[in-house]
Amino acid sequence: MQKTEDIVQLKLAISLQTQKAISLGNIINILLQISKIEAGQAIVKQNICIEELIFDAISEVNSLYPIFHFEVNFIPSNFDENLLNMRANEPLLKQAFLNLLINAVQYADDQKAKITFDSSSVKLVIKISNSGKTLTEEEHKFLFSHFFRGKNAQNKQVFGFGLVLSQRFFSIHHISLHYHAKQGIENVFSLFFNDF
Repeated sequence: MQKTEDIVQLKLAISLQTQKAISLGNIINILLQISKIEAGQAIVKQNICIEELIFDAISEVNSLYPIFHFEVNFIPSNFDENLLNMRANEPLLKQAFLNLLINAVQYADDQKAKITFDSSSVKLVIKISNSGKTLTEEEHKFLFSHFFRGKNAQNKQVFGFGLVLSQRFFSIHHISLHYHAKQGIENVFSLFFNDF
């Protein structure tokens, strides 16, 4: 940045560094929250709208990846909006979704992903899917293990603990996280609310 004389490039670089600093601050806060949880402290929860939280997360991801597109769908046509309200620790749950959305960005082969809110059953189900290289059955067994990286993670700057944290944060909120490969060309993460 010190060598840059182009004002537009300089502003872009500063904006990127600002976003990285905010992201780092969020990660530090999340790690502090984990420490509190492991020390047995109660998790502070408040009433939130899961739809608003996810749209906030999408906006944050799009600030880092502006050309990536998230298509959001609600099914069935008479979607039960009451299922979108819940008590949660907003920072933890938002970080869990951020991890999944960034994962969708990093492993998509066409700059888009789909988010589906489904109220067909009594409980809310949210699916995040993207087309791209999928995991093998063997890799699938280790997906939620610390530092695991599948073959589809080669040449990517990933650390292998985002999904582990997401699964932990979701389980705190009684949400179960599952992965499956659809026809070998689509990665699908499914979230089942109040599944414990």
